[in-house]
Amino acid sequence: GGPAFLITRVALRARRLTAVLGPSLYEYGLFLWHTQHRDEALAAFREAVDVRRASGASSTPQVALIELAYGEALLASGVAAGARARAVAAIARLEAAPQGQDAALAKGRALLERCDGAGGK
Repeated sequence: GGPAFLITRVALRARRLTAVLGPSLYEYGLFLWHTQHRDEALAAFREAVDVRRASGASSTPQVALIELAYGEALLASGVAAGARARAVAAIARLEAAPQGQDAALAKGRALLERCDGAGGK
């Protein structure tokens, strides 16, 4: 294999790593949030969303759950407009997903309502 073979192998490896990295960053963000490291948690959630988007998995329900956690953290940090954008994105992903996302959709809609109440429009 020449350079094209190596590039293909690197691309495949990167895609596999992002499949693992996104959920890991999400879980790390949850840990940081619960241990009162708020700014670091927000950065981890943002990176988790970015990694999942880069991997081509941005339309999955898992990404919607990351968006919801990120939105909740943003709202709790006083960033209602950012939280609202995350809620809208999560709801759109969940509505496009197969059935069985009712609980997550309810959470997304509740987050959106709280954002609007906090001036996030």
